[in-house]
Amino acid sequence: MSSKDEGKRLTEWLRSLREASDRAAQRIRTLETVSRLSAEMADMDFRFLLDPARDLFSIGFNVTDRRADASFYDLLASEARLCSFVVIAQGQVSQDHWFSLSRLLVELRGDVVLASWNGSMFEYLMPLLVMPNYQNTLLDETYKGAVEQQIEYGRLRGVPWGVSESGYNRTDVQLNYQYRAFGVPGLGLKRVWRKTW
Repeated sequence: MSSKDEGKRLTEWLRSLREASDRAAQRIRTLETVSRLSAEMADMDFRFLLDPARDLFSIGFNVTDRRADASFYDLLASEARLCSFVVIAQGQVSQDHWFSLSRLLVELRGDVVLASWNGSMFEYLMPLLVMPNYQNTLLDETYKGAVEQQIEYGRLRGVPWGVSESGYNRTDVQLNYQYRAFGVPGLGLKRVWRKTW
């Protein structure tokens, strides 16, 4: 290779290096902005939703009536535990709040798991995107048991397993597809499948 070709390659390499450096710097600025915005959006005081007598969070707040909704998030085996986890981590409520979440156990085809509202994979597994899991705990055994029950239900019924909340083939008068939770009977407190095992 001639020195002219080497010089050309070196020049091209330096140009590529500068371009990569500029792109990396831009990416870092973007990530810093996203980080700052995420921190700002996460800075919410949830305590106005807390019922101190129950030590549970209301499912929402009616702005028009200026009152908390009368229903509460109270199951550990639901996505509600994610809110509790975050609010406890932020120091907005005491760690004792964690023990206010219901731990109703159900036994289904040999697995003992915490009941969720609908028996859907979303309720059981979505919080794991953020929360840590610890082996050989009640939650860890629940995750495993819920997945096993989903697989078995799918096999027995000839349907996909991993069912959760989704849109389905029913529309309202404005032709909007409807949305509801789909889960495994027996895992959820609400019976969301019409047919049984």
